[in-house]
Amino acid sequence: GVFGGLATGCYFWMAGGIWGDMERIAVEAGIDGLEVAYALTVGYLVSLLGSFAAGVYGLRFGAVLPFTLSGIGQISCLWLMQDLTMYADPYTAFFYINMVFQVFWSFVIGYQVAAFGLADPSGRYVALHGASMHVALTLGPFLGALIVGAGQFAQILPYGIGLLIVCYGVFLWVCHLTRSSSYGTVNA
Repeated sequence: GVFGGLATGCYFWMAGGIWGDMERIAVEAGIDGLEVAYALTVGYLVSLLGSFAAGVYGLRFGAVLPFTLSGIGQISCLWLMQDLTMYADPYTAFFYINMVFQVFWSFVIGYQVAAFGLADPSGRYVALHGASMHVALTLGPFLGALIVGAGQFAQILPYGIGLLIVCYGVFLWVCHLTRSSSYGTVNA
């Protein structure tokens, strides 16, 4: 349960910090505010495909592959978003990178909850999933603002990448710990 809380906290700290500044990152790259709003809205709607995919895939084959693919996908998206001005069309790049990030975002949440719950057969710590999420989402924008300071907003992205690495590393460790448990597994 403690590992699940740590991983969930890192994930949503990243989310609060990154998504609290995502609009500013895009505007700094010269993208119009309405275009940013459109890209974020469409990305969020398309992200429902990730939730549906997770529902279809379920835990039939474990969670290691979904954690690995989501981690690689999300880290790659943040990496690609670090300098939107390097693309011939920053708006199109932002639109698609954001969409892919959000599909992985929606896909992996169910696996996080499953790993959190299976790591604690007593069920005492699974209630911490919500608390870990809300505390991290509350602190994320504040801590993100401290990281950004008076600098460029995109400089927060490497911190998001680091938090994702810790998050997915811990969730994969939870999968490893539940491998030989008698109460279930989230392993592939």
